[in-house]
Amino acid sequence: MDDDRDDDKPLTFRQMLHSVLAAALGVQSGKNRTRDFSQGKPSHFILLGVGFTFLFVLVLVGVVKLILHLAQA
Repeated sequence: MDDDRDDDKPLTFRQMLHSVLAAALGVQSGKNRTRDFSQGKPSHFILLGVGFTFLFVLVLVGVVKLILHLAQA
C-alpha cells in the first residue's frame, strides 16, 4: 500500500541528482531507472544533466590548467 503512494510522489532533488550521477557513471539500477521514468519529468533530468556536464568540464579545465601551471614551475 505504501508503494502505491510512493508512485504518485514526485522525485526529490536528491533522488534526481543521484540518478544523474549514476547515469553519468553508467551504474543506474533497474529499480531506480523504472522509478525515474514513471515519476520524473524529462525536463528536470535534462537540466541536471546539462548542469552536471558543465561543472564536469569546468573541473577538467581547472585540473588541466593546474597541472600545466605546476609543470612550468
